[in-house]
Amino acid sequence: MYFGEEARKKKTKIIYNIDTHKLQFGVYVLTFAANGTDLIDIIPSFMLEKEGYKGRDIVVIGLAASKDEAYEVGRQIITDVYEQTGGFDVRSYFA
Repeated sequence: MYFGEEARKKKTKIIYNIDTHKLQFGVYVLTFAANGTDLIDIIPSFMLEKEGYKGRDIVVIGLAASKDEAYEVGRQIITDVYEQTGGFDVRSYFA
């Protein structure tokens, strides 16, 4: 799993709050794209408790402590996938 710099400092608390369904504002999860076209989705963590996400099997591949940090983590994931595979198949990279 990838972490932003600030998220890494608070990763135990962030993960615990996600696991126990506690709302966290300013925390973002990076997941496989739901639509099959995009590379990744960046979702505010509090949205995981909303109707559209509840009960879905969501694989978290990154955590960030701000929107800007989420963009940076996403960039790092995509860069690593490309550098190590020569392509952009994020799902296969994490398999």
